[in-house]
Amino acid sequence: MGARPWPLLLLLLSGCSVDPVDRALDAMYREDLAAKREALRVLGRSEDETRALPVLLESLEEADLRDEAGRQLVLWGRRWEAHNKASDLKHNPVLAEVGALAARADPEVEVRCKAVWVLGEVGARSARKSIEAAYAGDSARVAAVQVKALQKLGFDAKARRRELLG
Repeated sequence: MGARPWPLLLLLLSGCSVDPVDRALDAMYREDLAAKREALRVLGRSEDETRALPVLLESLEEADLRDEAGRQLVLWGRRWEAHNKASDLKHNPVLAEVGALAARADPEVEVRCKAVWVLGEVGARSARKSIEAAYAGDSARVAAVQVKALQKLGFDAKARRRELLG
């Protein structure tokens, strides 16, 4: 005789969910940094825009999670671009939200640098305006990342380099 499916069937019938996004969101409240990074990877693979993107964006502002959040946002943005190329009806939510974050003056320099990096790494030429609109203030680091992101997208950034870096 084989294994009985009753325990699994009871679990499913009782309404218990084994949703990986739910587990990832729960992990974001733990102290365990490795669990949080793994949760970001799960959210990066998720197609649940309303639950995943806000957490990924918030994680850009946490120094210990910034790099992983940035990588996952890039993957999310690239995946969106690949699946929605033919449709001009929608804008890439990663570019819109990360662009808005980059344009704000209040995040610290590292957050704005990572946001501009994400915009360039997604690889969508439509990110140009968001990259150029990113708030550099008096930060040469943000300006340098802007120039690299524009060059990565194939734009001639010589004039922008002079404007931004003096």
